[in-house]
Amino acid sequence: MTRYYALVLVPGDAETPEEEACEAAAELLFPYMRLEDDPEADYHFDWFLQPDDLSGPDDVQLIWRAGDIVERFAELQVEAIVTPEGRWHGSEAEVWDDEAWVAKARQILRQHQECLALRHVLHI
Repeated sequence: MTRYYALVLVPGDAETPEEEACEAAAELLFPYMRLEDDPEADYHFDWFLQPDDLSGPDDVQLIWRAGDIVERFAELQVEAIVTPEGRWHGSEAEVWDDEAWVAKARQILRQHQECLALRHVLHI
């Protein structure tokens, strides 16, 4: 089993309830998930954990305003981004710290800086 991280960008702000943001993010992820009734279809992952599914230390942040993480994107070790219109963006090099991917991801975050960015754990 392989695990990697994705950011899902959804409209919202600091007042948006976490549950609402997670539901919106899940809806954007579902089209990219492998389905049992169509195992041969093109997919990016088998299942995922949302920020509200993850338990950890209280200081671990999993939801940000996209504009707040532009410069520190590389620290997040994210290998894919799903934008509010449902488009999947992934690292061509399949590594989170590839210079071209980090530059592309920062550009995506700048374009959607007012959105919430939810970090998900995806499993293959």
